Amino acid sequence: MTTRIQLTPSQEQKLRELGSYLREIRLQRSLAIESLSLRTRIPARLLRAIEDVDLRTLPEPIYVRALIKQYADALDLNGDDFAGAFPDDAGLQGLTPSWQHPHLARKRPFRLYLLYILALISVVSGLRIYMQRSALEAADNPVVPAESAPTGVAAIAPSEPTTSQGVGISTTGQINTTTSRVTATRPATENQPAGNSNNITAEANGKNVVVSVELQDECWLQVKADGQIVFEGILSKGEERTWQADEQITVVAGNAGGVVIALNDQEAKPLGDPGSVETVTYGSGSTSSSS
Repeated sequence: MTTRIQLTPSQEQKLRELGSYLREIRLQRSLAIESLSLRTRIPARLLRAIEDVDLRTLPEPIYVRALIKQYADALDLNGDDFAGAFPDDAGLQGLTPSWQHPHLARKRPFRLYLLYILALISVVSGLRIYMQRSALEAADNPVVPAESAPTGVAAIAPSEPTTSQGVGISTTGQINTTTSRVTATRPATENQPAGNSNNITAEANGKNVVVSVELQDECWLQVKADGQIVFEGILSKGEERTWQADEQITVVAGNAGGVVIALNDQEAKPLGDPGSVETVTYGSGSTSSSS
């Protein structure tokens, strides 16, 4: 059952004003909700919830502010002013949006304005991680076909849902996202030995499995070595990491196109397509992947 978020009367009234204004601007520019959803990467149902003040669909107020900012930016409006117009607690209930009274924006203390910007940056970063985690959870429950898989096809190994220990994000209001890109299992290379054409050998010195990654773009990663989580977090573009295991290493990537990975001394290859979620297991005998 969907839970209705709790807003103060001031918050609900302000959200109603902002949602109505954003809808009016969108219609004046003949923009569809779906096109704005693609531009902002926010699900269309959340954009509609902002316009309709659907409190059963919207997340917690702090996330609503970030959504309002991204929505306004997509309409070429001042997203910071729109987000600042929505109070996130009782102390901000009397705040009037600067798009209605421009002279009030000029009177805001610089220090307070700087705090707003820093808070919004933190919220947007947290929302991005939260939505990425939701996409990973959706990818962890693939639909299994009724018929059995053909002989020799690499097994799909869904990873267990995990909770990031380093990110303090409230999950009371859930944002459900689905990934529209389906990444097919990549075919095995042509130079593999006969009788094992769909398995990639991943042996290092006959015992260990060594996986090295280089980030081409920012990406959330989870790495398990022999069943134990040895890394979970976000790596930035240009970073390089190496992990070793006796039996197998499992890599879960939220942006597979941003990760170039090399197994032992083999040639480094992209883990998948940009924006796709990939789970790849490297073992002493084979490699399996799922998206």
